[in-house]
Amino acid sequence: MAVQILFFLILGMIGMFGSNKYLQELSFGLISLGVGYIGVLKAAIEMADYQRKKQLANKFISGPN
Repeated sequence: MAVQILFFLILGMIGMFGSNKYLQELSFGLISLGVGYIGVLKAAIEMADYQRKKQLANKFISGPN
């Protein structure tokens, strides 16, 4: 997913400097999509971290089996 985000952001930046008006509008959308995916990736990392901490706390409370 990180590669996809970089792809959208780089492609959007390249398109911003093009001479075609439609390409410039599309590149703005690609940049917006890349920034949105960064937010999704950040939320997924936070959820995984929360679950990991929750599992570690449950193991510590229940003790070794």
